[in-house]
Amino acid sequence: MLASAFMVGPAREATKGATRDSLRRHNLATVLRRVHRGGPQSRSALTAATGLNRSTIGALVAELVECGLVEEGEPEATGSAGRPSPLVRASTDHVVAAAVDIGTKWLTVAIGGIGGTLVTRVHRETNNDGRPYEETIAELCDLLDEVVGDLLPTQHLFAVGIAAPGVVRAHDGFVHFAPNLGWREVNLGADLAAHLGDDIVVFVANEAHLGARAEHLRGAGAGVEDLIYLSSEIGVGGGTIIAGRLQLGADGYSGEIGHIPVNTGPDATSCRCGSVGCLEAETGALALLALTGHQHTDHLSDAVRGIIATAAAGDEDVQRSLHEIGVRLGRGLAGMVNLLNPRRIVLGGYFADAFEFLAAGIDAELAQHTLSPSRSGVTIVPAALQEDSALLGALEIALEPLLLDPARSPAAAA
Repeated sequence: MLASAFMVGPAREATKGATRDSLRRHNLATVLRRVHRGGPQSRSALTAATGLNRSTIGALVAELVECGLVEEGEPEATGSAGRPSPLVRASTDHVVAAAVDIGTKWLTVAIGGIGGTLVTRVHRETNNDGRPYEETIAELCDLLDEVVGDLLPTQHLFAVGIAAPGVVRAHDGFVHFAPNLGWREVNLGADLAAHLGDDIVVFVANEAHLGARAEHLRGAGAGVEDLIYLSSEIGVGGGTIIAGRLQLGADGYSGEIGHIPVNTGPDATSCRCGSVGCLEAETGALALLALTGHQHTDHLSDAVRGIIATAAAGDEDVQRSLHEIGVRLGRGLAGMVNLLNPRRIVLGGYFADAFEFLAAGIDAELAQHTLSPSRSGVTIVPAALQEDSALLGALEIALEPLLLDPARSPAAAA
């Protein structure tokens, strides 16, 4: 079953005249979201945070346990008088979701659940760069079947979230263009939904959007309401959070930071999108290989890690190349800072690994090309979730319907 990755938003406050059932569902979602995002919490902490009374919290927690979404553990030792409050924590024993990350050089499928924890994963190094779409999807379906086949008898697969490196239509997971995979006009969401069957909901979104979402909830952007996230591999993608909300644009195509022009000179590098001088072409992993005199390789991640290790060992030529990448990156980010006034910029992928060698170049360009008030308020940091940013974001979109309405849990109906 195919669904929109972002058709659902935060739960609304219960309004006057709401039915008892809708109010109960709203309160269930409120409690579940607190455990999902805040980690294990005592009943007393949930009571204080939600403003609901103790008996209501007790009933809601009992229902969430019945839904297979949380479990209660040993009470916290508080040292104070009275009976300690049981600890409520997320459970993956009954309801799980699959998260998929499609890279140019890999496929990863993981299983996770409420709490944002990935409990199992299968990672396969495979060259998807220019590979026929049908072959990539066939291998991905095999990996999904393998992971789902290993679920415990008690575990119900609720949904699948997929991170795709391309221009993805928000409402149905249709990929218009994924230049670094060689895909054009492919129905990724529908094709995977057909394989999985009608009982499993499938969500597809751009990998950088999902990386932004994950870093905002659990990573280097936690607690920051306005941020820009950049992913980096062969391609460079972006996701923007404004006032705590991921910005999608009219159809879901926003955030293509990698295709901002940063070089219009005669030495501009051709981009796989068909243009020249794009940020992606000037700063992506292939640009780094070219600057350091390396050839394109199927073992791209290993090559990039080797280059960064060489810089860390003191090679000044490689350090200068990475500094130049930072300058180019800063040139692209300057416009984003002036336009969006973010509080934080989070750099993912190899940008995070090479951060110490990029930072000076980025800062120099921002100092030269941004307005002082906007520049003074922004910090630039490496991603905290690293290669799991997109994967954890894919898990989030798969779990979102449960976080909005826990009564939809398949364990509740079992």
